[in-house]
Amino acid sequence: VSALTFSQSPTPTISGTPTTGQVLSLIAGIWDSGTVLKYQWNRGGTPILGATAVNYSLSSADVGMPISVTVTATKTGHEPLSRVSNATSPVVQAVFASTPEPIISGSPLLASKLTATWAAWDAGVATTYRWKRNGVSIPGAIFATYTTVTADIGAILTFEITGSKTGYTTVVKSSQP
Repeated sequence: VSALTFSQSPTPTISGTPTTGQVLSLIAGIWDSGTVLKYQWNRGGTPILGATAVNYSLSSADVGMPISVTVTATKTGHEPLSRVSNATSPVVQAVFASTPEPIISGSPLLASKLTATWAAWDAGVATTYRWKRNGVSIPGAIFATYTTVTADIGAILTFEITGSKTGYTTVVKSSQP
């Protein structure tokens, strides 16, 4: 006695954009009535531990790798069957929508307070700051304000803000001198 075969066994497809922070969704297709489906997402052809739901959230671990999904069908009296989707293009890091440049205000005189301001970055972006003298970081100058010192006389001062977020490309923006 031979096991039955599935009359409907479509190749699954993936919807979504292969960018960190995005969610990919499985479209399993229509299988024979009574079929039980199990899912396994794959990174570069290797199963991703715990990724067995209909949707998969892309993270920085996926960057540079194509993503696919395997659907395994079982049904009483039938031989189990697995189908693998086409792989996505390699996952890329997301980019920020808003990365405004900082602006320095204040008088460029000895012992004067300079202040850097900027418009809002994307939600959830962690920012760090640093002041630079002639292109070199000033030790300890990591706040939005800076009071000039003797070493600054004749130097060009700039302010730099670095934005980072998991799964995104880190961005550095510098002020005008």
